[in-house]
Amino acid sequence: MKFVVFGATAITGRLLVQQALDAGNEVVAYVRKPAKLNIKSERLRIIQGELTDQEKIENAMNGADAVLSVLGPKGGSKSKRLIRGIEIIITVMKKQKVRRLIVT
Repeated sequence: MKFVVFGATAITGRLLVQQALDAGNEVVAYVRKPAKLNIKSERLRIIQGELTDQEKIENAMNGADAVLSVLGPKGGSKSKRLIRGIEIIITVMKKQKVRRLIVT
């Protein structure tokens, strides 16, 4: 399967990426800071971008079987950026007919 992981550079995200790779899956990690993801694999593709960049999210999600999100706000954040990002992710999923979304 091909998974797109949002939140891949945090502790839970890195564990999720590694488990998916260990199970033989293809993973696309959509991250703001690629240097924070120190996992190497020929089945791992890292795309740098913001949650508001619909074009990059579309590129990341191309051919995906499922989207996994471990996104969460930073402590005390009052920003609506996370909400807008989830809206964009769902819009792209509908557009590309990706039917599986797992959020923690």
